[in-house]
Amino acid sequence: MKEYKNTSNSELPTLINQLKTKDLNYAAISKRMQIVYWALCLLYLVIIIIEITEKSPIHDIMSLLCFLGGMISFALLFRKFQKEYGEVDYSQPTLLMLKKAVNRYQPFTMRTIWILPGILLIDIGLTLRAKEFQDILSTQLFFLGAIAISIVLGIIWWYIQYKPLRDHAQQLIDDIESA
Repeated sequence: MKEYKNTSNSELPTLINQLKTKDLNYAAISKRMQIVYWALCLLYLVIIIIEITEKSPIHDIMSLLCFLGGMISFALLFRKFQKEYGEVDYSQPTLLMLKKAVNRYQPFTMRTIWILPGILLIDIGLTLRAKEFQDILSTQLFFLGAIAISIVLGIIWWYIQYKPLRDHAQQLIDDIESA
């Protein structure tokens, strides 16, 4: 029979404090990003109105509408993240709370798929702005490169900031479940 080493009782309060700090920080970052994206929405709306009054080509207006849609998508996504991280319930049973923490701090989950509509709308907007095939190709290469760099930087940031928390919570889950 495996002897159970009860490390979770001494480590749990420390982990919960770290989770609370990171959750509140992530909620604050999400709130600031939400403000930035709503401001960009307002800016794009003003630009669209100006473009319409100046009778700009329809593809330019459609491009701006795609950018606006992308900004709205990101603003709503950050609103969701702000609520999710700002309203974490730490009074739940320990195992459930830890499993939710592990899920919250996974780098890629089903909830991150909601970033795709915003990215696609911005990509469509960029493509509509391009005048020739060569412009479209270079725009796509630049945009995909920027997305790839963003993903790599995001993974590095996650590895430094959030992976240790997720791993610690997972270790406590394993300890509890093996008891």
